[in-house]
Amino acid sequence: MQNYVTEYPGTIQLQNDPRQYKLTLNDNQERILITETNASLEKLQQVFRNEKFDETSVEYKKPHQIGNGFLKNLSDDWDMHVRFMQMHQGLIAIDGEVETSRKWVEHNTEDNWISIIYEITNILKKYQIQFSIWHKKMKRYVTNIVEQMKIQMTPLGKIQWKHVAIAAGITAAVGLTLWGIKKYFDSKED
Repeated sequence: MQNYVTEYPGTIQLQNDPRQYKLTLNDNQERILITETNASLEKLQQVFRNEKFDETSVEYKKPHQIGNGFLKNLSDDWDMHVRFMQMHQGLIAIDGEVETSRKWVEHNTEDNWISIIYEITNILKKYQIQFSIWHKKMKRYVTNIVEQMKIQMTPLGKIQWKHVAIAAGITAAVGLTLWGIKKYFDSKED
């Protein structure tokens, strides 16, 4: 099993505020920071397609989400999932996360993802798309990232969906066969 390691803003400064604010892993899980841009949805979709993301229609739709999300397989263990949301003043937010790959049953558990910022902003920089980082709770833009925090995710386990489906199919077939045999012998007794 392969860990996923990333950096996330650890200490930040906000617009019109000289104080420094320390972020925690809990802030990451609450998606406190959002990457925003005034680029069009069509441009963003093309950028992520160029980066080998595939559009996905099977996903949990979030409030204010526009269009389908995009998914990129990073490794056997991890996928990167991005969604676009309509924000204030016509801006589009890019909500990104790295999560346990969809091929594993563990993909559907609660603690299988982390929110990402730099993976998204690096793509935007590559295509020269301007962006800002918005702090949802403080309702202000991040103007300076003073310190990073490292976040490491470890896969919870690895049970493939196809193994579960095969086991369920075999169990159903055996159950139906036994039920059929019982029905057959019950009808002979009459």
